Amino acid sequence: MKAKPPRVPIRRLLLAAAALGAAASLGAAAVAASGPAVVFACQDGTRLSISFNDRVAVLHDGSGNDVALEQQASGSGFRYAGAGHDLRGKGDEVTWTAPDHAPRQCKAVGADAGAQEQDGAALGGTRWQLVQFRSRDAAVGTVRPPDPERFVLEFLQGGRLALRMDCSRAVGRWRTLPVDAVTGRLELQPAGSARQACPAGSVAAQIADAALQVRDYRLEGDRLHTKLAKEAGTYTWRRLP
Repeated sequence: MKAKPPRVPIRRLLLAAAALGAAASLGAAAVAASGPAVVFACQDGTRLSISFNDRVAVLHDGSGNDVALEQQASGSGFRYAGAGHDLRGKGDEVTWTAPDHAPRQCKAVGADAGAQEQDGAALGGTRWQLVQFRSRDAAVGTVRPPDPERFVLEFLQGGRLALRMDCSRAVGRWRTLPVDAVTGRLELQPAGSARQACPAGSVAAQIADAALQVRDYRLEGDRLHTKLAKEAGTYTWRRLP
């Protein structure tokens, strides 16, 4: 039986981040995908997750955008800044200042990043049928599948993924980083795919490829919304029995 990797306490993770020196920025998507993350609860009810990787922190507040912050010199604790955001902290507490908001005091929740990623029980073991895809591109607009039963997303137990988009099928892995009880970050990692000949102009041909590129999710009753980065588009799914 394969041994599980040891968990890293939040305090140790944040202290390690504080020890890093100033450096050049990295791509936000790469940092967010590979760095350990911590979820923080702020005093006004806001929750945000922060991914630390080398000398960059990526802030994700559930809006669909990631902001890369470069580490700054700090006499005590740690500090990151960028794109009008300022993040200062010590131990498991941070002060976050957004461009359009007063400073907020936030505290890390959970035991460690691994525990947060495992908190995907809300999606584990569920099946979803596509209702529609709504694109920000007016030329695409809202696309509804003519045969919804042929468009199914499955979050299998153990982090396994199965997706059918009519003539396209894919398998892979999934994981979540919840921001609160109904929203969070979603990563779908395809491991293999197959596509039969699709009719020209079919719904699958229009929307299948981007379905695995979603970055965030939101639960609303029996509906699941999975969103592309920067609000480029949203897939709406209906829960199946």
